[in-house]
Amino acid sequence: MTLLLPRAILREIRQHVEDGYPNEVCGFLIGDWDGKGSERAAKRVRRAPNTVEGSKRTRFVIHPRELIALEDELEGSGQQILGFYHSHPDYPAAPSRFDEEHAWPWYSYIVASVVNGKFGHATSWILREDRSTFDEETLVVK
Repeated sequence: MTLLLPRAILREIRQHVEDGYPNEVCGFLIGDWDGKGSERAAKRVRRAPNTVEGSKRTRFVIHPRELIALEDELEGSGQQILGFYHSHPDYPAAPSRFDEEHAWPWYSYIVASVVNGKFGHATSWILREDRSTFDEETLVVK
């Protein structure tokens, strides 16, 4: 699978993860995908509140009502939730065990590293159908 990400969207993610440091921040990836091809095209992002109980520095949770509200808003628009993004403060841009335990197989998950308050880099992942592990997705920034 390939996730196409415009540079402007990566800049928005970068700004969000730097603004939120030293905590994990999160948001939605919104765009186009017909459910058949191997390319998804992100058109925009939306920030979401991190509602995790406990340390926001090492975990994130998006409340289900945020997901449902956005799905309702997008209904009939031709766009859909492609996945999510979140930051890893002072940690690599790879999914954690917590991320794996809370992910769904059909979404893209961008993980952005933030080191000392500055954006490092981002990777994208998809959880396997059997939920055994994440596979890195090709992230094309243009």
